[in-house]
Amino acid sequence: MRRLLVSVFALVTMVSATTVVSAHGFQTALPSRAYLCQRGAIPCGDIKYEPQSLVGPNQFPQAGPVDGEICSAGLPQFGELNKTRISKSQPWPTANVLPGSTHNFRWTITARHHTTTFRYYMTREGWQPDAWLSRAQLDPVPFAVVDYHGQLVGASVSHDVTLPVGKQGRHMILAVWDYANEPQAVYNCSDVFFPRD
Repeated sequence: MRRLLVSVFALVTMVSATTVVSAHGFQTALPSRAYLCQRGAIPCGDIKYEPQSLVGPNQFPQAGPVDGEICSAGLPQFGELNKTRISKSQPWPTANVLPGSTHNFRWTITARHHTTTFRYYMTREGWQPDAWLSRAQLDPVPFAVVDYHGQLVGASVSHDVTLPVGKQGRHMILAVWDYANEPQAVYNCSDVFFPRD
């Protein structure tokens, strides 16, 4: 009987550990694709139930998810996030923004991690919105880097971030949350629209 109880306790511990490991966090503002799916604003498959699980290898852009799979963190079960459109006639919803404006980027954290940085990249001028996201589509340098110096993040994270100038029309923001204590990062994509001149 004692051996059975120990086995059950070990199994419960393993399941709990697995649950915590698979939960991390997601960007709610500017709204990420994962967050829009979680809210049920658009049909996206399994990501609706796991918006916090977009975790892939770190060291982007030298490593990390391969081109075309960046928005899903390279996870095939969340491949809907990589598509350029929700349907043939419907693109992803965009948040209207202004060049050089400051926005509050907020994250819901479901499992706290020691963190090196949160980095925010923007698609370059002349990028192809109908092509899946690749490194060549992004400005090579993030427009904002928030350094945590290895500190443990709280249950929510908030950054006031100034958007780049010189942008027009539809663009995508890639947010990368880099862990300090393991070789992983969270990847979230957001769609924005800058007014045209």
